[in-house]
Amino acid sequence: MNIVFNKLKNGAYILFDINNTYIMSFLFGMLGALVIIFIFSFMQKPFPTIATVNITGIVDRFIKEESHKNLEPNLLKKEVKEFGNKVDFVLSHYSKQNNIIFFPSEAVIAGGKDYTSAIINDINHLDSGQMYEKN
Repeated sequence: MNIVFNKLKNGAYILFDINNTYIMSFLFGMLGALVIIFIFSFMQKPFPTIATVNITGIVDRFIKEESHKNLEPNLLKKEVKEFGNKVDFVLSHYSKQNNIIFFPSEAVIAGGKDYTSAIINDINHLDSGQMYEKN
């Protein structure tokens, strides 16, 4: 029992002797490691959220809008390319800002929150120039 507990002059027992440099070095080393772990735990990003977007619905909506315009093929090709760039930009920006990983809604069976309406809203705001500048 003398190895684990040391008896003090007043008769009380202590778990270890604070004058022992090996024990104190070990304890302060552990304290330093805990402080470092605590600091890094705040610096770590939270895990991304899995979400879904109905890409097919967004594209179908765009096709319906464009079919009513009766545009020339060259102009239609240009608008399709612009729409694709807008969708890509909005999805990338929304994903980075909100720490989300997007999957097509057709690829997820259950469990993902649907952000289709938010993405459509952002695409419409991007069309009107109200949302954010493109980098």
